[in-house]
Amino acid sequence: MRLKNKNKKEMELLLAFRIGLLRRVNPPEPTFYPLDGPASNSRIEKADNARMEAARSVALATDHAGYRLKEAIKEHLLAQGIEVIDVGTFSEEPVDYPAIIRKGCFIALERSIPAIVFGGSGIGESIAANKVRGIRAARCCSLDDARLCREHNDANVMSLGGRVTPPDLAKQLVDVFLTTAFSGGRHIRRVADLEPPEV
Repeated sequence: MRLKNKNKKEMELLLAFRIGLLRRVNPPEPTFYPLDGPASNSRIEKADNARMEAARSVALATDHAGYRLKEAIKEHLLAQGIEVIDVGTFSEEPVDYPAIIRKGCFIALERSIPAIVFGGSGIGESIAANKVRGIRAARCCSLDDARLCREHNDANVMSLGGRVTPPDLAKQLVDVFLTTAFSGGRHIRRVADLEPPEV
């Protein structure tokens, strides 16, 4: 079994190399701004006033197409006193998104905080996020999407499309997502059944 898995991994790496994906397998390292002032190697950011009590810290991850919307949402969160952990990307230079999205998801799971991921449409990013065990990502386009994915699905990641969602609407979606609680009840059993059994 171990030999079979090793051969499978080698074939995956060979395929990735042949189609040129190894150039961007690793996402950029996040840099941090600590809560009490600037310093190197950190990008936890915080503003002064606090209005959103439900979420005190949020992870952000994007590709180049979602970069501008990520920056708008980051500013919006900071203005409400919410810490931001930004794992990139940090410009509009083209990048491959899966590894960056996974990194944001890993931070969300490690710190038990919500994450917001961004792309052109947000579709690929939601798919990448949902490949991470423990993540329940929802691509949101309406206020009902943002509310129901929390109430019924206990979503811990929201995916937004920078090319399809205006910043003003995106801010409203984020506010609803971060302040809506999971309703529990009959949904607990269904959410638990979303995770595939470990083999």
